[in-house]
Amino acid sequence: MKKLNPLLFLLLLLLALSCAKHADVRNTPGSEIYPNTIGDSWIYSYTSFDGSKRGTLEVRIAIYQTSPEGPEMQIWIYKYSSVTDTLFKDVTNRFVSEYNFPLLYADSMNAYRELGFPLISGKKWAAYPSSCADSLTIFSLSPLTVPAGTFDSTYQVNVRGSECILNYSNTSSTWYTPHIGMVKMIKSVRNLTEDPRNGLYQLIEYHLK
Repeated sequence: MKKLNPLLFLLLLLLALSCAKHADVRNTPGSEIYPNTIGDSWIYSYTSFDGSKRGTLEVRIAIYQTSPEGPEMQIWIYKYSSVTDTLFKDVTNRFVSEYNFPLLYADSMNAYRELGFPLISGKKWAAYPSSCADSLTIFSLSPLTVPAGTFDSTYQVNVRGSECILNYSNTSSTWYTPHIGMVKMIKSVRNLTEDPRNGLYQLIEYHLK
């Protein structure tokens, strides 16, 4: 059997390591304005409103979900310190629509949450979780510093919802940076009781395609 030239072997090894490193670079912006590719992941610190550290939130995009009647959707896994959520996202040029369940028919249900594009300060739209009506507003565009770094162009999106027969209220805010995704979130939701996920989330690190 012909032996591989040691120098050639070394070059191939270095090339393989370089490609592997390039495919999983920490804290480097992705190619998509709203990152939405299988393997993308984010880690956030989690602090309760009383100031105590509660662990982390880990977010990753797992697989695609398709059906003959509905659009192709991405499955996002949100692993909180106390619970794991699964969201199904339909990403277009106009909206990022989030659903709690697979969307079998395009018009069968309202989105749990939507992010409207393009992101422009002052823009408003509505979303309808269950029978509650939320309004979303892009409040501002400004620099923002979190543990993962300083981002010059970050949009703050405020949610305001209080119309519901189930004593529902929502005063959450989320900060998005193009090509990074969510970099900060203040979750403040009450639906009969306080949501166990309520608190402050700040981006620690991310891995994007």
